[in-house]
Amino acid sequence: MYNFTVSEVLDQAWALTKKHGLLLALILLVISLVEGAFTSVNSADYTEFVSKYQSGNPDPQAFMHDYSALLSQSAFSGGSLLGMLLSLVLTCALTAIMLSLAKGKTSEISIEPCKMPVMTYVKYIAWQLLYGIIFCFGICLCIIPGLWLGARLSTVSYYLIDNPEIGFGEAISRGWNSTNGHVMGLIGLGILCFFIVFAGLLLCCVGIYFTEVIAHFAIIIVYLVLSGFYNRPADESSDVVETVEVEEIK
Repeated sequence: MYNFTVSEVLDQAWALTKKHGLLLALILLVISLVEGAFTSVNSADYTEFVSKYQSGNPDPQAFMHDYSALLSQSAFSGGSLLGMLLSLVLTCALTAIMLSLAKGKTSEISIEPCKMPVMTYVKYIAWQLLYGIIFCFGICLCIIPGLWLGARLSTVSYYLIDNPEIGFGEAISRGWNSTNGHVMGLIGLGILCFFIVFAGLLLCCVGIYFTEVIAHFAIIIVYLVLSGFYNRPADESSDVVETVEVEEIK
């Protein structure tokens, strides 16, 4: 079994972010803008909604019903779905780049890691959609099941990207097995990453893209530890994974 400590994971994530964070944050901003460009609300419907509730004290139930309908119309429009698809494709490519940087396969950001089989992108997109459904379903079951399922399946997408030859089922199996016994650590890391990303909003809002890079690298480091990339069995150490300098990872 392989193990990790939250502090050392964040240390390595910060080291990678200091070196590559600005450019990666810019890429995340571009991805966000691409998705936003395809997501729009019909102007006539929006104007009608505003004029209906801009004066007086609206009925809260009616307001939430109309507001939800407006959001649903936007979320499931053709443009929004296309924007989401493009965002997932670009996020898959970005994850491949960050994984390559974390493993030391490349020392600078390049498009080489993005040259994966088309099926890798398809499997990644399918898994992200399925993962979102599973997580939301678990959250509806009193929150705790959602956090548990989210933690147990948190490394699956990295197995899909890092091992293009494996099938969908095998990636899920590897991800499930690798996180066995690490649920509390993963949930704790997830909560910390949430606050780190949220802190980016205090930096004129755009700072969130930089803090997102830290969070992404943190989960990638965890994947590398739990998948055995560092080859540090827990029984050969004092339950602590030795911090590996980014420049020395091979």
